[in-house]
Amino acid sequence: TMPTKKNILLFRGENREMLRSTLQKWRERFVEKHGDMNLLEVRDDTIFEGILGDCLTAGFMGSTRMIIFHGKLKKTEKEQEKIEEQKKIAEIIDMEDLLSNSNAKKTPIDDDAIWIQTLVQIPETNFILFVGNKKPVTELEKWLDKNATIHEFPNLSVREIISYIETHLR
Repeated sequence: TMPTKKNILLFRGENREMLRSTLQKWRERFVEKHGDMNLLEVRDDTIFEGILGDCLTAGFMGSTRMIIFHGKLKKTEKEQEKIEEQKKIAEIIDMEDLLSNSNAKKTPIDDDAIWIQTLVQIPETNFILFVGNKKPVTELEKWLDKNATIHEFPNLSVREIISYIETHLR
């Protein structure tokens, strides 16, 4: 196994509010240090073909760059079920597929294997941050589960919330 990648981050957990505010702090800190032209935020509907190239390219004049994927991994329960269904169907279709070789329809952007290949190669200066599901769903997320630096945001008990507030918001 590869050592955990410090520059690939996975934020996940039930506590969306804490996740959101932590992400916001990271963004602000990054922009302070490296400027906002080196920050790229990708929402679900703005994932474009060139994004994988962006992941591999250093920031302006070789500076540090951060790319945040807000929606790449996020799936609703319904979507999960659909993925599972499709996997089952895909296994059946696979044989036909091999015979007819109709794989051309899939764009690289949808292919987890290509994402993983890209992430393996990203330069040390780039930080790639994913907001994830509560537990890994896709192949990409399973890879991140093993290789990324993970920040968990579990739901907290009242006592934990109070002690969090006391330590962080003094």
